[in-house]
Amino acid sequence: MGAVTAPTYTSLPVPWRYNGEGAASWYDQKPGQAGSGGCQRRKRNSRPPDDAAEAPDTKWFPVLRFKERIVLSRSWAGGDWLGTAPEPTPSGSPLRRGGSRFTPLSLKEMADLPPPEWLIEGLVPQDGLAVLYGEPAAGKSFVSLDWALSVATGAPWLGREVKQGEVVYIYAEGAQGLTSRARAWFQEHGKAEAAAFSTVPVAVPVPDPRVRSEFVKAVKSASKEPRLIIIDTLARNFGEGNESLAQDMNAFVRGCDHLREAFPGATVLVVHHPGKDQKKGARGSLALKGAADAEFALTRSGDRCKLTNEKQKDAEEAPPISLELARVILPDGNTSRVVRLTKGGTAGAPAAEQPKKDPRVAKTDARSLQTLAGFGPGGATLAQWERAVDRANDTFYKSRDRLVAAGKVIHDPENARYVAAEPNPGPGPGLVQNGSNSIEVQEVSPGAPP
Repeated sequence: MGAVTAPTYTSLPVPWRYNGEGAASWYDQKPGQAGSGGCQRRKRNSRPPDDAAEAPDTKWFPVLRFKERIVLSRSWAGGDWLGTAPEPTPSGSPLRRGGSRFTPLSLKEMADLPPPEWLIEGLVPQDGLAVLYGEPAAGKSFVSLDWALSVATGAPWLGREVKQGEVVYIYAEGAQGLTSRARAWFQEHGKAEAAAFSTVPVAVPVPDPRVRSEFVKAVKSASKEPRLIIIDTLARNFGEGNESLAQDMNAFVRGCDHLREAFPGATVLVVHHPGKDQKKGARGSLALKGAADAEFALTRSGDRCKLTNEKQKDAEEAPPISLELARVILPDGNTSRVVRLTKGGTAGAPAAEQPKKDPRVAKTDARSLQTLAGFGPGGATLAQWERAVDRANDTFYKSRDRLVAAGKVIHDPENARYVAAEPNPGPGPGLVQNGSNSIEVQEVSPGAPP
């Protein structure tokens, strides 16, 4: 079949790259820009024209869309990131030289791949499969809805930055309850609506290819490109299979993967229940836990909950987060609940369950707080603060979470800044303040900082 070209791109809606002078010469373009000579779209599976090698500056081939970037190569046979079927590939599986996503990569090539990205900073990964499980009435739907509306509106979640995008919530347990919880969330966060949030109030048997295809078609027909798809609960959307059989659970996981492929870059969050003994994890086959990029357990005692990050495939697990399901009164007199950090608590476990204090934690937090205070009343951005503290990423973020939860650091999401609650908090235990108003470690226990 001969080549079929389409009108030249004069603009693209997302950042893109083009290779103008060979594999070592890549150029970044912003939305609305075009590379030299423009770029022409080609019908998939068509071969290049005979003059492609002789006229590389006027023949451009879209090779893949990776997350939010479109990558183009100037020639069919010579460029990097080249494929013979210029179609979007499953997220996380870019076409490589030779046109196959299965081409082996060297360690250097692996190191050059984009680092993991977060949907909710340090907690929920972007473009992944996440599981949130807990006993009935533990507050799972409150937490998952809290995450969903934070993503839909771009509102930070308990001080953590959120990547805004569309959300599709498969809620098969009664739409009316979800509506009242959403109204409570809007009231709590001062929002009028969440235009990027939508719900499917019926079950979607995820392992069933026919039903799944119908779901994808319906979502796309509604012009939705979700960044987050929530399946609440696994039991309601599992179909005819047996959760305890690896074969049936693998079919469910494959269904979730197909949803992610249909909506590149999306995270699928599965709300699930524990087994008879919650200490042994989520109910059913371990195939789900093995496939998950992140897993969270939610336990409840009264109005208090503890969210435990039990797995992060590509990062450190977040520390436990102590939550409160606070009751609020709606304008019509009805009541619902909203998710808050526990008053005076920390982002870790409730006080009765706190592990023994590690003196290195206090020193790390004191250093982080004193460093932030040094920026003055205007505070600092997250990046400025992190660079100044000069600690490993996971160490800094854990310290930041503890300080925010304890009220010692104030997060201003509107201006994307962090401010010390007290202008001069002092150097803290284990630190001394020298004459230049900077801090030094007096003595450090053996081992790396926590």
